Amino acid sequence: MQSTIQDQHREHNASTADNVSRLPQRHELQVVHPLQKTYRSRYLSECMPLTGGVTCTSLLCDRLRNPYVTLKTTPNFQGKVRVDWLTIPNKMGQRHTMPYYLISRDVSSPRHQGVYIMYDVNADMNGIVRLYLSLYKPTLSELARNQPIPLFQPAMDLLHRSSVVNHQQMSPRQLVREFHLNKSQLAFTLCTRANDESFVVQWDTTVFSTVMTETRGILRNAATIFTFDYILPSSTNMDDGYKEELPASEDVMERRKRQKLDDTRIEDPIKLQSTTTATSMVNASLLILPVELVHNILDYFDAKTVLSLRRVCKQMYDLVNTYNRFKFIFKSTSSPLAIESIFQKISPENVVSLTIVDVNNTDQSTNEEQYPFYSLFHNLHFTRLRSMTFHGVPGEEVAHWAEHILNVDSLALLSIQWSELARQRTWPSVLSTFRQYHLRQLCINHVHNLTEHILWPDQWILEHLTINECTYREYVTLLLQLPHLRTFSTRQCIVSDADISAPSSINRNSVTAKLESLTVTHCLLSMPYLQMLLSLTPSVRRLQLASHRQMFDLFFNATHWENLIPAILPQLDKFEFIFFHTYDDEDNSIDVEALLASFRTPFWLDNERWLVAAAYALHENDIWLYTMPLRFVCVRDVVRLETSTMSGDTFRLTKRPLHKTIKSLSEQTPIILDLHANQISSLKRDYLINALHKNVRLVELNLGGHQIGNQGVKNLVNALRNNRALKILFLWENQIDDEGAQYLADLLRHNTELKELYLGNNSIGDHGVQHLTDALRNNGTLTTLDLRSNGIGKQGIQHLCDVLKTNQTLITLGLAYNEIDVQASQCLTDALASNKTLEHLYVDESSILINTSVSTCTPTQ
Repeated sequence: MQSTIQDQHREHNASTADNVSRLPQRHELQVVHPLQKTYRSRYLSECMPLTGGVTCTSLLCDRLRNPYVTLKTTPNFQGKVRVDWLTIPNKMGQRHTMPYYLISRDVSSPRHQGVYIMYDVNADMNGIVRLYLSLYKPTLSELARNQPIPLFQPAMDLLHRSSVVNHQQMSPRQLVREFHLNKSQLAFTLCTRANDESFVVQWDTTVFSTVMTETRGILRNAATIFTFDYILPSSTNMDDGYKEELPASEDVMERRKRQKLDDTRIEDPIKLQSTTTATSMVNASLLILPVELVHNILDYFDAKTVLSLRRVCKQMYDLVNTYNRFKFIFKSTSSPLAIESIFQKISPENVVSLTIVDVNNTDQSTNEEQYPFYSLFHNLHFTRLRSMTFHGVPGEEVAHWAEHILNVDSLALLSIQWSELARQRTWPSVLSTFRQYHLRQLCINHVHNLTEHILWPDQWILEHLTINECTYREYVTLLLQLPHLRTFSTRQCIVSDADISAPSSINRNSVTAKLESLTVTHCLLSMPYLQMLLSLTPSVRRLQLASHRQMFDLFFNATHWENLIPAILPQLDKFEFIFFHTYDDEDNSIDVEALLASFRTPFWLDNERWLVAAAYALHENDIWLYTMPLRFVCVRDVVRLETSTMSGDTFRLTKRPLHKTIKSLSEQTPIILDLHANQISSLKRDYLINALHKNVRLVELNLGGHQIGNQGVKNLVNALRNNRALKILFLWENQIDDEGAQYLADLLRHNTELKELYLGNNSIGDHGVQHLTDALRNNGTLTTLDLRSNGIGKQGIQHLCDVLKTNQTLITLGLAYNEIDVQASQCLTDALASNKTLEHLYVDESSILINTSVSTCTPTQ
């Protein structure tokens, strides 16, 4: 450990533990195998038997799936290992004790939040220690009572101060957000035995584990990256709360909104009200147009806006009454009076699209007295309805609609999103009812053994089918029974060895499907199985694939696709894909630039003209390979380092949605990049620094704890020298000394936009402070400078005092954990008497509010 704060800890331990038996050598500690990046959150009540003890039902595992943590120290060490559960460092580099429960299988420990564990280590262990640990979280009420959250012990021991941090009382949810409690680390520290048989904690031996992310029972996989849109019609919502209450549909709705803007539809039609301006616009345009053209224009408005136009004038009232293409979304919590009012103004015959959402998802019988929502529609007849969507609606009610409300001849699109329970009870009977309809598009979920439940009628002209999943045999059966099928979408298609080798009455060689579009949004197939699946449909003109690959396999091989596509998909015109691969932190063997170079061939650039991009997702250890633009799946908009086949070997730092083009307006969105809890490899760090040369949207960068050293600072300063966007820069705990401070001083001289600079826990020293203060004399923009724990003594304080007397921009100055004695404190007091702008001076963990009339300053030592 080379940081200044750890050097101070060593000095402190040496001076305060004179009775400690001197060790013949300095002991070291290391974590043998990194821990898993995720852990499942459990409550203590889940493992409390009747006897009152604790049963560790979920032990913490390392990446080799061992149910223990392995530590290694010197073979002759005898003492204890202290284990602390900590939050990740905040922007100031501070760690707090997790207000959760750390439980050991082997050590009897009190079940209190924030308590550390002490493990015995003896010579028989030969330096290898195995810790069996379990992590449990409190209830919200318990978390609310355990405030404030204490700081991690080392810095407090150094100052002989209380570890409690004064902060205002927060709600449990505020605590989780403020302290990022979903991410945490374990700290392991050796404790040596003193002559009086007590133990002294050797803070200079502290090592930290991998950053662990709390999950809610399901480990991260591709399903958490993108979601598939099952709600087919784009309809009007008559209740503003629908988007928030529809399960797992917020991203879908946001994507639809973006797509509507891309299609140059009217951005906000609700703004059109019956005002004088609206009246003059209507009189000038709409009323002189043919009725058919006016109806086409109204298609881009929602129903609420269309109805509001009836108040404009009598001619518009009559024109709106002839409009017969209304689209509605109703949910079970909608007001019955509002629904009745709508159908008093609009005839059900004028509705072409309807979506019914059961927010309660009761799966119960729809008795009219107990559940009156559905009875509102029982006397209505939607004779021209073309699109119908049921979301969470009980199966009995769906069957009633099919028999009594919907028109057999008009309905062309049907979407049914059921719960698992409702599907099991009513799926066969409901589908048997809908067989009489002339559907062209069908979307269903939670259906297994699809071909067993559906007896596809010969007269069906189904052209578009969307299902949750199917097996290979079911896929072949669908292609045989639905000769008119043109578009097929599924989350995944399951192919097993049994499907291929077992005798089958279905001869796949007889498949003569005319499928034109195939979409698989969660493809888990190996490449040989995928090739076999694609070989069934050589007529496909559009292929869409999304897959999270465990191995860096043939899916990322451009040459393999060049050979495969002409052989089995000769008519393919459009190939859209996105492939993800998660790799280890220290793995530098996968170079995105080298990967993308294989896609810069005439086949991709000239013949097919498919634009391919690759990216490092900076907040996850993920590599993305995808075509641009990408519209068939929703992918989270994360900050990434992206390069494409058209951009040469340069990387760009972007958060652009994948469905947008490179030169879209979304590229102008300000970017905040916080990597203090995500240690990226040296290769990605070099790409990031190179991307900063041309980036004009990065406003905040946090590289705290990355140990980039002086050379890394030099490269970063060269990239940011002429940057006019960056406002905040965090570089705490990065092994920066006076040489690195000289580079940062050069940045302050040339960059006129930087406002906040955080350099805590480095080794800048007095000479480094001199470089910084020389630059501050001519800098008129920096308002915050954090120099805590940098080994700054009297000379450095004197340099700062000289600048404070004339500086008119600095508002906050951090000097905690430095060598500030009485003389240095008096020097600061004299400088503050002349300074009129400094408001906060940090000389310990509290901020001293500075007034223009201040005459004293409390020393820290």
